[in-house]
Formats: sequence, structure tokens, C-alpha cells
Amino acid sequence: MTKPNLRFLSGNTLKILACIAMVIDHVGVLFFPSNMLYRKIGRLALPLFAFLLAEGCKHTRNKKKHFFLLAFFAGVCQCVYDVFAYLNGDSVYVCILVTLLCAELCIFALQYFKRELFKTDNSVSKKILAFAPLLGAVCATAFLCKIQRVDYGFAGCMFPVFISLSDFKGVATTEKQERLFSKIDTDFSRFICFACGLLFLYVLSPKFLPTEYMFLSLIPIALYNGKRGKWNLKYFFYFFYPLHLVALEGIYMLLMR
Repeated sequence: MTKPNLRFLSGNTLKILACIAMVIDHVGVLFFPSNMLYRKIGRLALPLFAFLLAEGCKHTRNKKKHFFLLAFFAGVCQCVYDVFAYLNGDSVYVCILVTLLCAELCIFALQYFKRELFKTDNSVSKKILAFAPLLGAVCATAFLCKIQRVDYGFAGCMFPVFISLSDFKGVATTEKQERLFSKIDTDFSRFICFACGLLFLYVLSPKFLPTEYMFLSLIPIALYNGKRGKWNLKYFFYFFYPLHLVALEGIYMLLMR
């Protein structure tokens, strides 16, 4: 008898689920601010996006292109956020794409540190110096979160970094290291890192949001099959994020006339 495949969610499915949760959250913020059900569902968005970012950083072939593409759309979305904040009389805060951009910078610095650390021909001084970019990225992120109102704060920026702790793709330089890292870089260890990062985020997140509902994201992550899916939705989120903000704010302004 064939066992049922319990891990049936692709990366595309997770991305769509995250976008749906995000839209529901933003609908609640604009149109139903007193109904917390929308905000509870919306808590699924960041954990799923954080997981997908970590996966993208692991598999991307062109890190510079990946980073600058995210930076471009983060800039576009921040401009949209600033305009809507001005129109609605709200205080400006840094959008979630900037949170993910800071996380990506730290992840790439972490990947570099791992590669340099396990190179057998590197001296101790080179291995220590390889830690400098990671330290600099984390400190820069902490400073930005200190001076600006970043979405989900420093904890949100570090969440995807937690997930990347078990990523050792392309790090091994010897067969012994290859065997060791194959035991570390597993679906189970990735899930554990995700759960630890989620706990870190929950403890440090602002409690005016129902952040305990973020733990429901453990369910789709446990069902993730490690595959992208049939369609290439690489740029889907980049365009969807600013467009859905414009659409929702446009509807809101029409209704509130």
C-alpha cells in the first residue's frame, strides 16, 4: 500500500498563501480595523515570506541580481507607503520589503562567512576577517531598526537568517565536510531553525498584534516539499506587493470620499 504524500506544498503554493494572508491583513487594517480576525490571518504572511526568502537565497545563482532586484522593489514600495501615509495622516514606517532586504544582506554575509570558515587553505586570520561582513550587516540592520520604524523590527530582519543557519549548500571543500553538512542541511534541521526563528520573532514582536497566530505557519512549512512548482513565479511577489497596495488604497479613498 502506497503511503500518502504529506509534503505536497510547493514554493509557489507557499508564496500564494503568503500573498493571500497579506491581502487579508491589509484589508482588515483599512476597512475593518476593529475586527482582529483579519489581523490573525495576516500573521501567516511574514513567516512564509521569510522562509521563501531564505530558500531563494539558498538557490539563487546570481546574488547581486537577486539583492539589487529586491532593493529596487523595496524602494518603489517604500515610496508608495510614504505617499499613502501622507494622504492618510499616518506616521511613516519602513515597509516589509526593506525588512526582507536587510535579512537578505545578512544571509549573504552569513553564506560568505561559512564558505571562508570551512576552507582548508584559509589561515585563522582570514577566517576571523570573514566574520566582519556578517557583523557589519547585523549592526547596520540593528542601527536602521533603531532610527526607523521598520516593519517587525530587528527580530523580523533576523528571522530569515535563523532559517538560513542550516544552509550549507556549496560550503564543503572536502568529502568529510560534504558528509557532515549533508547530515546538517536537512528538511528537519531547516524546520527546527524556522521554529527557533519564529519563537525569537514572537518574543520580540510588538504585542499589539496577535503574534501568537504566527505559529500556525509551522503547518504549511511542515508540508513543504522542497520544490518550486510548475510555474515560474519568481517576479510575482515583487509586482503583486506594490500593485495590491495601490488597489486597496485606491478603493479605500473612493469609499471614504
